[in-house]
Amino acid sequence: MLLEGKAKAEIALGETAAAERDLANAVAAIPQPAYVLEYADLLQFAGDPQGAADQRAVFRTEEQLFRANGVTLDTDEILFEADHGSPRLALSVGRAALRTRPFLETWDAYAWALHRTGNDRGALRASDHALETGMRNALFRYHRGVIEMALGSTRTAAADLRQALRLNAQSDPLRASMARQLLAKLSRGR
Repeated sequence: MLLEGKAKAEIALGETAAAERDLANAVAAIPQPAYVLEYADLLQFAGDPQGAADQRAVFRTEEQLFRANGVTLDTDEILFEADHGSPRLALSVGRAALRTRPFLETWDAYAWALHRTGNDRGALRASDHALETGMRNALFRYHRGVIEMALGSTRTAAADLRQALRLNAQSDPLRASMARQLLAKLSRGR
């Protein structure tokens, strides 16, 4: 959708208010789960935790409607459950998704679910699958950096977090902010 793309450009330019408006319009017109979650993250970043929670509730309702109709959201559901719901459910959805749709995005989401349940060694192996083609993806690198940090691999964690920021510091302001905070923590720990 053009409004969602426009909002991403506005985020990259630092025009958060315009991006919020355009994502709100995009979600109102076509409430695709990915748009709803993107809007929730933008609201969280902009300091509107209630607005973000409201959008996550919309996603939860969509998730239930899709499931009732036999549709699984795969990656969106895995990441949502890992961060805002049940990490154990995220693992279950991730395992099922890997059987039917073993895409790179699925491996990354599964790695994140493994991390969120405390299985960081398994998460690193799943992250290896997500990155095995050499795909340059900021979210994959962010997830891998956090996983490596949990494993105590501070040098590789910092390298992956820096790469995530180089790849996409503007379009995902919430994770970029978290990556910067983690890098600052790593630099203080040295």
